[in-house]
Amino acid sequence: MKFNQLKLYLLSALVTLPATIGHAQESLGAGEVNSLFAWSDVVRNDVRFSWDLSTRSVHAAGVDRTGFLTAFGADVHKVFSSPAGDIGTLRLQGYALRADGLPMTPGFFDSAHDWEWTYRFFDFNYTRYASEGVNLRVGHFEVPYGLEQTQSTNGTLRDYFSRTNLGIKADWGLSLNGANATREYEVGLTRGSGNLYRDLEENYVFAGRLGTSREEPLAFGASFMSARLASNGLARRERLGLDAVWSGPKATLLGELNIGHDENVDITNGLFELNISSPDERKLAYTQLLGAEADGDDRYWATLGALQNFSDGLTMSAQWQVDLDAVEGAERGESFALQLRCRF
Repeated sequence: MKFNQLKLYLLSALVTLPATIGHAQESLGAGEVNSLFAWSDVVRNDVRFSWDLSTRSVHAAGVDRTGFLTAFGADVHKVFSSPAGDIGTLRLQGYALRADGLPMTPGFFDSAHDWEWTYRFFDFNYTRYASEGVNLRVGHFEVPYGLEQTQSTNGTLRDYFSRTNLGIKADWGLSLNGANATREYEVGLTRGSGNLYRDLEENYVFAGRLGTSREEPLAFGASFMSARLASNGLARRERLGLDAVWSGPKATLLGELNIGHDENVDITNGLFELNISSPDERKLAYTQLLGAEADGDDRYWATLGALQNFSDGLTMSAQWQVDLDAVEGAERGESFALQLRCRF
């Protein structure tokens, strides 16, 4: 990524903005200027915009350094509407990530110390026919599968291992989706290249989830995925999954079970989570048990985490992860992560 170009663009925008406003004031009369700013206030009030900054430190057992992952991003959310009703929802979330000596550097970085531009959601969901149960989503969005479809974990330490299970978390493409009082669904066809759109001719992801309403105390869903992903060539992945969420007054139980195969290797994996939140929902503690089996090779691990929302925009979280099936005599794999996140 040409990060210097991004910095120059932002600097030029900041420099030219006052001159642009001054020129507008000279060219227009006072009434016209007031009308212009009144209109811009309406636009701003109709758009949710936030800066999103976070820094994460990760220390793994047996590694003599602490790694860092820093994110600088912006989040734009706008609902377009007309007198006849809502037209659609636009989400734009772009982030500059900086990796420095992480124990396991994500594969989209070129080195252990590198900048990279990433997208989370970068999509438009056309909702003109939502009352009939059909919306059309286009852009970059999460692959519709499992707990990640109903639980918001982007930008947090907690996740539901969709990247580990599916080989991909978010992708470029389109989907049909909809919801009513009793059920929700999303079926998508995407490129299969992840953060950047890359046409390798036969790469794709076809995935979907059908579930009961996530607003119910007990919600469950069924998912599928068929994909060819870039991994030493193109590798086929197939998955079927079931997920469930039970929400009580203070505690929530979540579970997911998946079966399928990667090429000719049979895969079974799943997770279970218990989390407890405070009455004002500013504090959350959770524990997870995760497991995966690939042709008889088992692996189990657990996480214990907590987060504290100090205000509407400032959150601190911590998570400890440990392998439960270390080979006898070998050092047990474990890591500790701490993150500070600020949205304003």
